[in-house]
Amino acid sequence: MISSRTKEQVLALARIEEVIGQFVALKKRGSSYIGLCPFHSEKTPSFHVSPQRGIFKCFGCGKGGDVITFLMEHERMAYPDALRHLAAQYHVELDFTPADQDKKNEKESLLIVLQFAQQHFHHNLLHTTEGMDLGLEYFRERGISDEIIRRFQLGYACGGGHDLVDAARKAHHSVERLQQLGLISEKSGNDFFQERIIFPIQNLTGKPVGFAGRVMRNSQQAAKYINSPESELFRKGQMLYGLSQARDAIRKTNECFLVEGYMDVLALHLAGLENVVASCGTALTEEQVKLMGRFTENVTLIFDGDAAGLKAALRGTEVLLSGGLQVRMVALPGQHDPHSYYMQFGADALREFVTRRKTDLISFQAELLLSEAGTDPLKKAEAIKQIVLSLAAIPDAIKRQVLVKHCSERFGISESVLNQEINAVLHRRLARKAGYTLPQVSTNVAPRQAPLNDEQKLFELEKALLRLLLLYGDKPTAEGLTVAELIDEALREVDFRHPQYRQMLKAVRKLRKGGILPAWSDLYQQLEPDFQQQALDIIASPYSLSENWEGRHNISVLLPENNFEEELCSLLCHYELAFLRHWEQENNKELKQADTVEKQVQCQRVQLQIAERKKALARRRGIVVL
Repeated sequence: MISSRTKEQVLALARIEEVIGQFVALKKRGSSYIGLCPFHSEKTPSFHVSPQRGIFKCFGCGKGGDVITFLMEHERMAYPDALRHLAAQYHVELDFTPADQDKKNEKESLLIVLQFAQQHFHHNLLHTTEGMDLGLEYFRERGISDEIIRRFQLGYACGGGHDLVDAARKAHHSVERLQQLGLISEKSGNDFFQERIIFPIQNLTGKPVGFAGRVMRNSQQAAKYINSPESELFRKGQMLYGLSQARDAIRKTNECFLVEGYMDVLALHLAGLENVVASCGTALTEEQVKLMGRFTENVTLIFDGDAAGLKAALRGTEVLLSGGLQVRMVALPGQHDPHSYYMQFGADALREFVTRRKTDLISFQAELLLSEAGTDPLKKAEAIKQIVLSLAAIPDAIKRQVLVKHCSERFGISESVLNQEINAVLHRRLARKAGYTLPQVSTNVAPRQAPLNDEQKLFELEKALLRLLLLYGDKPTAEGLTVAELIDEALREVDFRHPQYRQMLKAVRKLRKGGILPAWSDLYQQLEPDFQQQALDIIASPYSLSENWEGRHNISVLLPENNFEEELCSLLCHYELAFLRHWEQENNKELKQADTVEKQVQCQRVQLQIAERKKALARRRGIVVL
């Protein structure tokens, strides 16, 4: 774990408007910045960044947080990676707690051993008789250039059982580490890869974390492709082959090509299309989709043109669509994959075909299903059910509706029926995800809001008090108490009625040390994750004070940070009054329903108590209470 001192230093130096400005075009508005939200499609800016409070908030989709949250959400970074990114940007030297320093050293030791294995396999391919005769000849027969061999550090694992073991011992590397990574069998002591060409699988920084091997000698017992066993550093479902070589090209072109095989990645590089990755022999996972989504929202699948290849490709598309990506398809003719097409027609032809034959995924799927269904009405009904599943995976309601219209025309079925089936699918999915609610569909006409009842007014006042507590809880007042202490004093005999606000109040009170509440920037970091988003929703506002009032019109406006004490006094007065009125209303209901003399007397006593509290409030605040 990165130490608390480093975290504090990074957060103190990081300027949220500077970091977010690298990804979003921001315009200054008053003391804040606004821009188009990067998390959902919109034409009118609703994305606000507040440098003063160190937060961002979108009033369209509800996303919000601090600078670390933004990097985690937008760049799909884990929390430690986001901290490291900021530390590097603001030149902060990282330090770790002792236990985690040991873990870091362990990880670095494993990476050193993997680097050695990659270099050894690469050397075998280029400088051993077996490697050149089997591995290098295989690559050259398939048009793989020396530049591509070097760029991807392709290799060869020699036979005999102990080639890697012997090389590791000779180079004074730990055989135990190789066993820990699964590159050497613990039982037999033999090499895991033997007589196979090797494709190193690298992380984003280009360091090898695992390997894939293709068998070179025909054998019915040996699998054609195998991956090194999963380890602390290697999880197949979290890796994409070729991503370290493709990341810059993906960002530059704003598109990622997704292919099935390792050789297909090499073929597209030979064709000049470097923005290409492959899943590591697994069905596409959410983690892999998020990896692509860090660099682009446009993904184009390139698969075999035969029916089996296309159906295999379509099986993994729902996870792409549900990740909010724009997905297109390229179906190669016949039974060609990208590499075989390159071998037969050349680099120019492959590049031309891939760049010119892209089709929207839903349209492609609709045409494929319709052609398979033919005139059979039952097959057509089944095809509609399949297309509904794909449509339901699209999170953006506008995109989904445009594609619903297209599918309605192609299948000859009304949009209302398709939408009804999509909603049914969504509701079934929601039933499996406890706590998740469907986003409400916005309309052009805002619904007329009913006036707030007494309880709702109470809730709004509780929210306003929490806002002052979160933002100014540590500030002193004229009464000699901080804002937090004044609120505690006022709520000594009263508890918030709104359950979420009541929980938030308890969470904030727990963070007080020696009677002092941390300032907002520290307070936010110390809140539990469940309360961080709730706190943002409470303090965020879509409005900011324009600098033109004073700069252009010479009108001095009292800023919230200079007016919080007056606002607090007013809120406490209104809150106590609202609480008493709500209490009185509830007591009157009980009095009407009282079926015994004892209950009636008890309610009358409460009435007197409320009346006395009202009088005390009127004297204290100098107001008239009815």
